[in-house]
Amino acid sequence: MDCPATPDQQGWRSYVKFEARCTEIERARQVFERFVQCCPEVGSWVLYAKFEVKNKELNRARYCFERAVEAISVVDDEVEVMFLAFAEFEEQCKEIERARCIYKFALDGLPKGQTEGVYKNFLKFEKQNGDTKSIEDTLVDGKRLQYEEQVRKNPLNYDAWFDYIHLEMEVNADDKERIRGVYEKAISNFEIRQKNLEGARKLLGNSIGRAAKHKIFRKYIELELMLGNFNRCRTLYEKYLEWAPEISYAWSKYVELEISSNDMERARALFQLVVAQHALDVPELLWKNYIDFELSLNEYEKRGKSRTNYLSAHYTRRS
Repeated sequence: MDCPATPDQQGWRSYVKFEARCTEIERARQVFERFVQCCPEVGSWVLYAKFEVKNKELNRARYCFERAVEAISVVDDEVEVMFLAFAEFEEQCKEIERARCIYKFALDGLPKGQTEGVYKNFLKFEKQNGDTKSIEDTLVDGKRLQYEEQVRKNPLNYDAWFDYIHLEMEVNADDKERIRGVYEKAISNFEIRQKNLEGARKLLGNSIGRAAKHKIFRKYIELELMLGNFNRCRTLYEKYLEWAPEISYAWSKYVELEISSNDMERARALFQLVVAQHALDVPELLWKNYIDFELSLNEYEKRGKSRTNYLSAHYTRRS
């Protein structure tokens, strides 16, 4: 909020002190309200909260901090100071769980480069107030922050990505989505122009082996296809379809690969294999592609047989 022609911060502070010395607490509070509106900075809000603490108005102090959290941007250079002051206030009030929540909120919400002080204080806090598990969890948070900072500075630091992934697998073995999330963050940072192909292959292969997902298979196949490595693509499609044999899209793309490499016998063999499957998610897609494939090769006899088989299978399912 822009406030032209307002006193500087020292002026506001002097004004507050004057009213407090006159024991005009409500007037001082009104001055603070104007102060934080005209100068909505971390220092202003923290000073206001401390004023309320000094006057034993703990609920008002807490409300000051809560308003500050909403008013101050997480990218503010001093936002870490605000969260530390808020957590310290709750700890002094013996509100241990509140303080713990504030530390965790700050660690999750602040930019990774602004959490060093929060983490150090949180670890000290847990050593004083927590149990063995909470201390261990805080140490894990510290390692996580370390790896996140490393990959933020260098997104192609594969060693850091692997350490990060192994950490999550060790402490969150049952949380597959969290592990997949880290893998996908790593994959999204790949830049083929960096020519670090072995690192990319290692990470993608690792992710398939430990936390397979459709998107990861497709990314890896896309990488090898761009490099013209058809045999690697075939191997990946085989692994993909072994993991998810019901996915018609994957079968269709595998066939397209063989057609693009002009290996029509392989393509036909794949079609014959897939149409014999009984658990496809979109069987009509494969049957249509098979018919179109035979049509394109002028295999009228085989095409007629394919149509007959399709109609037979279709009406059998209906009945």
